[in-house]
Amino acid sequence: MIAVGLNEPLAGAFAEGRPHPTRLDLLPLGSRSSDFSFPSNHAVMAGAVAAVLMAFARVYVGVHYPWDVAAGLVGALVALLGWTLLRVPLTTVTGWLRDRPGLRQTFPAPAARQAGLREPRAAASVA
Repeated sequence: MIAVGLNEPLAGAFAEGRPHPTRLDLLPLGSRSSDFSFPSNHAVMAGAVAAVLMAFARVYVGVHYPWDVAAGLVGALVALLGWTLLRVPLTTVTGWLRDRPGLRQTFPAPAARQAGLREPRAAASVA
């Protein structure tokens, strides 16, 4: 619940729309949701549960003390910091690569953009 509570302000800050309204070539296999797409609540919950279960298991089998695994969970914060620092440069580089004439056939534009439809806000423009 803490992970989801922390995730909600992030979703509001990024305000990234879901793919199904703009990517007409996608066939959503689940219900269409109107809330924000990034970051995914389901992935956040799964990651939090997996981390807590792994931490518990390491203490349960006697190979770590509780404070060892608590300190190890800081790795999640490091991953978040890394994503925060590298998101803009990586999306800029991939956008640049996508615009290279020789690579267009290798990495085609999404069908929505080819059809002239509105694209979602680019991640690089998020402050």
